[in-house]
Amino acid sequence: MDIRDQLNDVVDAFIKVEKINQLKREIKTKQNQINDLPTKCGSCSLWMTSDCPKEKHTKVSNGMPICNSFQKAFWIDNTIQKWQSEISELELSLNGLI
Repeated sequence: MDIRDQLNDVVDAFIKVEKINQLKREIKTKQNQINDLPTKCGSCSLWMTSDCPKEKHTKVSNGMPICNSFQKAFWIDNTIQKWQSEISELELSLNGLI
């Protein structure tokens, strides 16, 4: 094996490691989104309504921690399911590289 082949092997290995790390970062980001979604204002069915206690006082509550009046919005479960599906696809890609 000549030096060019060896260098190509090293470069290919670096590219593979970077792809693996990128997939791991994407999985972690999606998992953090799943974990954060039901814990933040904006995910509540009361958000931006006259019944929202935080909106009455802060005017802009999106992203703030939920309050005691929190009622999970109808779209939360579908969004989490979608993101979990995306994580599964990313994990399949990751497993194909490892």
